[in-house]
Amino acid sequence: MAVPEARLEASEGGLVAKTEGWFAVNIRDTAWMTNPVLGDVCIFSESDDVSFPELGYTIAVLAPGQSGGRYHREDNQEDFLVLQGECIALIEGEERLLRAWEQETDQPREAYAPHPPWKLGRPESFDGLPWG
Repeated sequence: MAVPEARLEASEGGLVAKTEGWFAVNIRDTAWMTNPVLGDVCIFSESDDVSFPELGYTIAVLAPGQSGGRYHREDNQEDFLVLQGECIALIEGEERLLRAWEQETDQPREAYAPHPPWKLGRPESFDGLPWG
């Protein structure tokens, strides 16, 4: 059975889903929230009408000195990806410096130089993969 396309509607913060289903939306057009201390966050079209429990990430834009949140515990894994600049994550009482890839290049050979080369062959095991 095909999943229907969600109906998106304009709100004060941007486009939000008014019905369940799939959707494609540009980040700049979807709903955002702002806070002078905690930064700006993209909430991926969730609304009071519809939520997406399978979707577990948020895009946050932080200016220097802004904090993306306060110390809290998650029931599931939480990840961070720094696209520009750097930040400090406090994890289990330890500070971890996170930063964007520092050197830009459009040369794949340069980008992958510090890593072992790809080799042809099957994985050692398919255990744990959803199609295994």
